[in-house]
Amino acid sequence: RAQGYIALIKQKRYADAYWAIRREHPFPSVCGRVCNRRCEEQCSRALYDEPVSIMKLKWFVADWAYAHRNELPNLRDKSLVGTPFSHAPTPTGKKVAIIGAGPAGMTAALDLVRIGHQATVFDSLPIAGGMMRVGIPPHRLPYDRLDWEIQQIVDEGVDMRLSTRIYDIPGLFSQGYNAVVIATGAHSAWKLNIPGTEHPDNWLSLDLLRRACLGEKIDLSGRDIAVIGAGDVALDAARVSVRLGRPKVKIICRGMRASFNEIDEANKEGIEIIRNRVFKEVV
Repeated sequence: RAQGYIALIKQKRYADAYWAIRREHPFPSVCGRVCNRRCEEQCSRALYDEPVSIMKLKWFVADWAYAHRNELPNLRDKSLVGTPFSHAPTPTGKKVAIIGAGPAGMTAALDLVRIGHQATVFDSLPIAGGMMRVGIPPHRLPYDRLDWEIQQIVDEGVDMRLSTRIYDIPGLFSQGYNAVVIATGAHSAWKLNIPGTEHPDNWLSLDLLRRACLGEKIDLSGRDIAVIGAGDVALDAARVSVRLGRPKVKIICRGMRASFNEIDEANKEGIEIIRNRVFKEVV
């Protein structure tokens, strides 16, 4: 409902705008910071002056709501903060198990409770959020914002079971669940199919990010780091490496396709980007 919440922001009805977004999008703080903004490429406003940055508008409204969370403790109270999404669904008596507490699983769970089902989310990690929490480093996404939006989903009635790995899907049906949603995400990564990739100092970027996001101590002081890749994950790995001891960091790629703002931030942090390279061997 972009036209709706943009109009509300223009009227400075920020609480109403926040709920116009959260009606269908439970993670405006996340999308406001890490969206790749493909909509701006098609925005007809560009024919007049420049595309509308709905990403940054989401960021602004989500931060406004977070800043007012204590003085307005119940964001679902219409008398306090405008017009939130309200619902009183008739309970269906149906139970759904969702495997994965990432953006897909949490959104599915929220949608299910809003139509009257019981939804239980299982995740093997000790924290919720999936790749939002263990794939996006805190310099891009403050975890207090993410945790707050997850708590709002729990407050609407979603049951959360963390540190719980599911091995037996048929067993869930025997426990009384009527359906199972598999939302395990894209946590897997793979190494290049070239000689030498099994070298112990050849790491997977997602593994590095997960360890760093979970607060594991990793000391990269004094080391030279080469990040092979061209997307936002490569930029995240490089910028996290800088924060783990400020080593000398280079990104090596055939062609850069990461977000422009991420490239600009990497340049400011002294990360060298070497383009037009292919890879033959790890030595």
